[in-house]
Amino acid sequence: MEELAERLVRLETEVSDSARRIAHLEKTSDELLSVMIETSRISQSVSELKNVVAEVRTEVKNLAARPANRWEKFIAAAIAAVTTGIVTAILANLLVR
Repeated sequence: MEELAERLVRLETEVSDSARRIAHLEKTSDELLSVMIETSRISQSVSELKNVVAEVRTEVKNLAARPANRWEKFIAAAIAAVTTGIVTAILANLLVR
């Protein structure tokens, strides 16, 4: 009888320990789920941020190209003016003779 009582006490202890461990695992599982959800939100935010950065990068390239285009137009106009002046001078010399 005493042996049965000892065995019952051990079983109750094991059940109590198991219940405590299960409760701890449930809490850990809930925390892990929260971390997974937050990680998913962060991943989505990073993805959106990447898209915004790509758009900004494109806009910056376009803005940087604008002064270069203006400078190229200015150079082309200057070359055209110089060429026109040279041609005019040559034609003027030919007509004067």
